[in-house]
Amino acid sequence: MLIQAGGLADGNRLQLTPRGRSALSKEPADVLRLLWRRWIKNGVIDEFSRIEAVKGQRSTNVLSAAGRRRATTADSLRLLPAGEWVEVDDLFARMQNAGMEPTVHRSERGLWKLYLEDPQYGSFGYDAAHKWELLEGRYVLAVLFEYAATLGLIDVRYIEPDGARTDFRDHWGADWLPRLSRYDGLQALRITALGQYCLGPVPSLEGHLPLAAQPPRVPR
Repeated sequence: MLIQAGGLADGNRLQLTPRGRSALSKEPADVLRLLWRRWIKNGVIDEFSRIEAVKGQRSTNVLSAAGRRRATTADSLRLLPAGEWVEVDDLFARMQNAGMEPTVHRSERGLWKLYLEDPQYGSFGYDAAHKWELLEGRYVLAVLFEYAATLGLIDVRYIEPDGARTDFRDHWGADWLPRLSRYDGLQALRITALGQYCLGPVPSLEGHLPLAAQPPRVPR
């Protein structure tokens, strides 16, 4: 999905496009930066669909535009200090303090249609049922684990997800769920040199980058 969104391959058999063939001779760090930025703008799925325990997502006008959520999540990487591990809940707090809101639901009516187990009793529309870490937080974890980590922008600490988080336990319908998502096991993350490079400005003149902006060495 990443190379399709980046325009490097297309078709069911992922045939290389002219852009893909050109990428073979470019710096790997630059290609990975392209893939990350293209995914942010042209991701081919809504990453929230990976949170299968939350039902009602396919109803009309329930979810907000994924592109805006994705961009907000990408910006959250700027909250990670270079070389330091940051606990997931600490990142959530930093995002909320910075006003970074990857709001999952399109409207309050849409929020009522999202639920666990039962559309009436398990709805997220009830008072205190919509906790940031359950919807917005899980979406953030999906994007960072599936795409930022896959591309090497972050290192992650991950454990078995069953029982790793208990923040959803008081929601109706959660009694029989071992986890809310496969990403519950994500404990902490750390931005890499490649991640810092990918977040930086796109240089206008190749070959004239300051030392700090030089692409990191990425194994081919």
